Amino acid sequence: MRSTRAAIIDAAVARFAQDGFATSLRTIAADAGVSAALIVHHFGSKEGLRAAVDDNVLAIADDKVRLLEEQGAGAAAAMIVTLLQDGHVPRYVARVLVDGGDAGIRLFASFVDVTEKSLLELNLAEPRMTAALLVTHSLGALVMAEHVRAATGDDLFSATGLPRFAAAAVAIYQGAVAPLIPS
Repeated sequence: MRSTRAAIIDAAVARFAQDGFATSLRTIAADAGVSAALIVHHFGSKEGLRAAVDDNVLAIADDKVRLLEEQGAGAAAAMIVTLLQDGHVPRYVARVLVDGGDAGIRLFASFVDVTEKSLLELNLAEPRMTAALLVTHSLGALVMAEHVRAATGDDLFSATGLPRFAAAAVAIYQGAVAPLIPS
């Protein structure tokens, strides 16, 4: 059984992703099936709720790092695919990245960390910069998802769009990263 706190965070992720950070506590409360006063009780304020949502999303990135270290890249990738199919978290991440601020910087750095770890075995001359560029390209797709849909006719997070995106990304990355590997 999910906790009230978890239900509020889930509702806030979805609503912030859909409508932005100007969304009222009352709207989030209605989505979560609670009162706005209960949100204030749990989080202190709307800013406190936003911080809790940011921490929740950053914890997902931390889980990806843990899975990478414990079970390998396949497990980490499977987790991300599941997350992308949800839709709310990727749209929330896109808003955080565009909004700027500490949460966006921390989230980006976390993705760079996990990407850099996955590139270590390639012995690249610039692993951190390569990781940052790869993450920029990947997260840029989240920010530009509506434009991708308009240009391709497919929702990036759909059952058909995600495999198409993954196949195109793998083809590009294989061609782009291979020349960077020292001989």
